[in-house]
Amino acid sequence: MERTVSFDSSKPGRLTARAIDQNERRSEGDSLCCPIIMFRESVMLVVEMTLLDAQPYDYRKARRRKIAITVAIVAIIVLAAAAWFYRNWPEEHVADKFFSALQHQDYESAYGIYFNDPGWRQHQQKYSQYTYADFYRDWGPGGEWGLIKSHRVYGSANTKNFGGGGVVVEIIVNERSEHARMFVQRSDKTLTVYPY
Repeated sequence: MERTVSFDSSKPGRLTARAIDQNERRSEGDSLCCPIIMFRESVMLVVEMTLLDAQPYDYRKARRRKIAITVAIVAIIVLAAAAWFYRNWPEEHVADKFFSALQHQDYESAYGIYFNDPGWRQHQQKYSQYTYADFYRDWGPGGEWGLIKSHRVYGSANTKNFGGGGVVVEIIVNERSEHARMFVQRSDKTLTVYPY
């Protein structure tokens, strides 16, 4: 005996399972010989389901789903806000590192940070337009900012038209009301004084 599902015409819209012998099926004139659903009339639904058969509404599951969606939306908003507020962090970090070296009176390291070249001593001729002596005169104890005792990053802004694209970082030096403005080139992280 093999099990198959066939359409029972006495109960429209219902599918019933019955055991059919292979020979019985052939004797009825069916040309099918493998267990499948046999349709004698046109049937639209394979499985009949009414509203009374529906699963009961699960309030806990719905609440968990609502909480998960809310948490995901809040997390996306927080990450987007953090990305926006810290979009210039690499450039701010370079300017902060530069002023930290000046504050520790490590002018040679500050010169290397200025050109983003820690090994500048090995090829000093590369920086002949702004030599270390000029740098020390501008940024050393006798320079415009004097001996730097404290500094902090005040803010930053993107520039698209100046210098091929970069970030202007504003630094508060020695708690002066006038802020130092440094332009950090976004592509190679070199520094220059922002002229405006």
